[in-house]
Order: sequence, then structure tokens, then C-alpha cells
Amino acid sequence: MIISWFLIAVLLIELGALVRAGLGGPNAPSRVRLAVVVLEALVTVIVVRALVGWDAWTQWIWVLGVAVFCAGSALAAMRWRELPTIQHGSATWRTAGSVVYAAALVVIGGAVTLSFV
Repeated sequence: MIISWFLIAVLLIELGALVRAGLGGPNAPSRVRLAVVVLEALVTVIVVRALVGWDAWTQWIWVLGVAVFCAGSALAAMRWRELPTIQHGSATWRTAGSVVYAAALVVIGGAVTLSFV
């Protein structure tokens, strides 16, 4: 049960970061980083769905989390056009690291999603 609440806390942190990024926060200065923030939140939603024990409270928390994810993703989509693809002045290795991290998130999200089947 403690792990379930820990994962829900991580979900809240990730969703907060997504909403802040969608509103113009400093954690997403480029399109690459914004995509990574959205992927982090998505994978967290998937992992919480797969690993959290379900009761009356956690079901509603997850549903609200999905709603916040949708709202944060919509904010991020509206901000997308105004951002540069790559943050100006950042090192190439940092951008490459973000791309590799995004690929790892896709793999993790896919693996967890396949566990539903």
C-alpha cells in the first residue's frame, strides 16, 4: 500500500511538472524537452495504472490524473509553436541525452502497456 501511495505522489509531481511546462515553466525551454516532459507524465500515468492497487480512492485519483494529463498536454500543444526545436546555447550532448531518455521512456511505457495484455 505504501508503494501505491508513493507512485501516486510521483504521478502528482510529474503532472505538476507537465502543467508548469505547458504554462511556460523553465523545465521545458525547447520542443525536445517539452516532448520529454509529456512522455515522463504519460509513462507515469501508465505505470501507476499498472502497479497501484485499486480501491475507491486510487481509482478516482487515477481518473483525475488522466484528466490533468490531458489538460497539461493541451497546454503543451498550444505552447509548441513558440518554442525552438533545440534550446539555444545548450550542448549537443544534452539534446542527444534528452532524445535517448525519450526513447527509453517509450520503451518502458510500451513494456508496461504490453503487461496489460
